[in-house]
Amino acid sequence: MITLIPSQLPQQDLGMIAQVLMGQGFVQQPASERAKDSHAIIFYTQDKSNTVTIKFYQEVGTLRIETVGDIANKFAGALAQYMEAMTIDSLTSLFDDAQSDVERRVYALLLVLAYPDAMSAYTAMREKYLVNGSNATREGMVQGFACLETPDVGQVLEAIEAEFKG
Repeated sequence: MITLIPSQLPQQDLGMIAQVLMGQGFVQQPASERAKDSHAIIFYTQDKSNTVTIKFYQEVGTLRIETVGDIANKFAGALAQYMEAMTIDSLTSLFDDAQSDVERRVYALLLVLAYPDAMSAYTAMREKYLVNGSNATREGMVQGFACLETPDVGQVLEAIEAEFKG
C-alpha cells in the first residue's frame, strides 16, 4: 500500500511516525544496512513480515510511505485518517482541476509516486497523461519515475523514450 503525505515539517512528521511505529513493535533498519544510494528509512517487525518504507521528496514536500503486511497496512490506514493523505483519486481530481502547466507537472509527478512501481504507474497513466497530456505533464511523469527508484524504472523510461522521441 502506498500513502503520500504532504509535509512542510518532514523531520517532525518522520519523528512522530517513527515513535508510533516503534510503539507498535517496529524497529528501524540501521543506516549501515541501507543501500548506499537509498534515502529511504525502513521500519520492520521482528519477524520482518511487516515493513514500512518512508522516503521524503523535498522538491514536492511529500512523504511516500510504502507498507507491506497486515499490521503495516493498518498503520497506513490509521495514518491517512490522522494526517492529510493524497490518493490516486484525489491527485487525479487535483490534476483535472489544475489551472497551469506547473500544477499539472507537480500532480503528474505525485501521481507516479502514488503507485507501487513504475510499470503500474505507466500502465495506468499512459493514455491520459503521456499520449494525450501536455509536455509539462509528460515532464512531470518522467520526473516522478526518476524519483520512484523501483527496479523497473529503467524499463519504463526506455519505453517512454521509444514512444515519445523528442
